[in-house]
Amino acid sequence: MDTRPTTRRPYRLAFAYLIAGGIMFLLTACAPTSIGPGGPQGTLTGDVVAGPTCPVQHETPCPQAHVTNRQVTIRNLDGAVVATTTTDAQGHFSVSLSPGTYDVQVAIVPGQIGLHQTTSGRVTIVAGQTTQIQIVLDTGIR
Repeated sequence: MDTRPTTRRPYRLAFAYLIAGGIMFLLTACAPTSIGPGGPQGTLTGDVVAGPTCPVQHETPCPQAHVTNRQVTIRNLDGAVVATTTTDAQGHFSVSLSPGTYDVQVAIVPGQIGLHQTTSGRVTIVAGQTTQIQIVLDTGIR
């Protein structure tokens, strides 16, 4: 049997704790600091309308028309598509997005109302909030 004093054991235990603490520190330092796609979302709601719907000489105000069943594309500022949706019977759409700034574009369909988008589609989404936008398509009626 070994009768030498065991002076190394406390140092080994302290060294093991030091290594474990260092590993924990590195794991914590490498953890993501920003919220990714799985994090809190914001909501973008919008209406797509077209106008004018009657000649300018018309004496009463001319209402804008709801643009129904039209594809809406949302792109990030790099131009990548992050979401697509379609307007409903009232020209309304809604989509959940990660916080950030986006461009919203409505499809122009030959033979259907709307020659081009006249309003900017730039929106900024904030987590937990609803951002509203109205997209106007020009009908070309003058």
